[in-house]
Amino acid sequence: MSPLWLECCNGVVFVLIPFVGYTRSDHAAFFLFGLLTLAAYLLFSLYIAQRTTRVMGLINRYLLFAAFAILSLALGSVVLYALDSASELSNSGVIFAHDTIDLDVLEAGLANERKSREPPVSFPKGMWPEMFRKPHVIKSVLSPTEAALISKLVLSRKADFFHQDQLAFSLPFFTFGAYWAYHCFDDDTLGVTSAPQSNTSFTQSAWPYKFARDKHRAMLLGGDAFTELQGKLREALASALNVSSVDYMPNMGAPGFHIIFPHLIWNLDVMHVHFDKQHFAFIMNNFVNVEGKAFDSSQCEVETRISITLPISLGDEGCGLHYLDFSDDNIVNGTRCSEVPEERRHHCHVRKHTQYKVGDLVIHGGALVHALDLGNIRNARAYDVPRMTLQAFGYRCGDKLIIYW
Repeated sequence: MSPLWLECCNGVVFVLIPFVGYTRSDHAAFFLFGLLTLAAYLLFSLYIAQRTTRVMGLINRYLLFAAFAILSLALGSVVLYALDSASELSNSGVIFAHDTIDLDVLEAGLANERKSREPPVSFPKGMWPEMFRKPHVIKSVLSPTEAALISKLVLSRKADFFHQDQLAFSLPFFTFGAYWAYHCFDDDTLGVTSAPQSNTSFTQSAWPYKFARDKHRAMLLGGDAFTELQGKLREALASALNVSSVDYMPNMGAPGFHIIFPHLIWNLDVMHVHFDKQHFAFIMNNFVNVEGKAFDSSQCEVETRISITLPISLGDEGCGLHYLDFSDDNIVNGTRCSEVPEERRHHCHVRKHTQYKVGDLVIHGGALVHALDLGNIRNARAYDVPRMTLQAFGYRCGDKLIIYW
């Protein structure tokens, strides 16, 4: 049985709502009010049970109706608020269809497909162009036993999780590690020079990236706990991508974890359909080289940016990655994509899926149009078993791969 509450993030509490999932306590207040109302009715019912007058019987029935109505409205309000929370994550609606995907995303997806077929002369050979058309899977980087131990270790650090409150609001969406784009939700945080107080809850809105980065980079790279995991990740990437070494980008977050607990809303494919934009100059100017020349980026090939995912725990139902295939050979609504007029060509694509498996490393080009598949919880046996993945991005710089989050 799942615990009734989940405490994390230096003092943030989530309450388990039946048939829904963990919901942040301040957002679950309506449901708790409904439970209290029902409890008050039951106590009152015990009081009037000894009185058998007709009036008391009518009062009892009406109060029973009112109590359950309030509880139903309270539960409904929690679900509606969760849907509102999900709208920020989806950005394009809750249905994975081309009419709900931003036009610039579709146009970029088509451009990426064409570029990957005829890559620049400087582009790495081998599997690199293929990764920009579909995900590539490297089998058995971790054994199930190794992954289970890492999952247990990460979950023991709940107090150090960051809740992504500006993205997920009431939903149980966390990171252990700092991804720069989450904490730069508002560019005003770039100028913040004083660290948050030690008792400040670990939330996306309260911690600017550079302070979240410094806090978690030491945990993820400085101790023995995750050293072996990081070593296996670097070794697998170096071998698969034919680079001499895999190094960390200075002044950027280390590869970190997404931790997403089961919730009713994940049944709706709400995750944002997107491609991973480069923002190369932005991170160089605002983080990497902000205090002098920490890194020579002249050898970095900006178009080689890749996204890296290593599944650690997938819950009962599993999950994966949706992506769009824009190949000319696809047939959509009876028409081959190569025959579709240019002005409509970006709408001719096929939705495909890569299923995640614990311990198998998944890498794909940053320009691949994709969305997280969080599986579903209709048959979930435990709301406290999360989808957990190790995440990173990388650029090929000369004969090295430089990774960060």
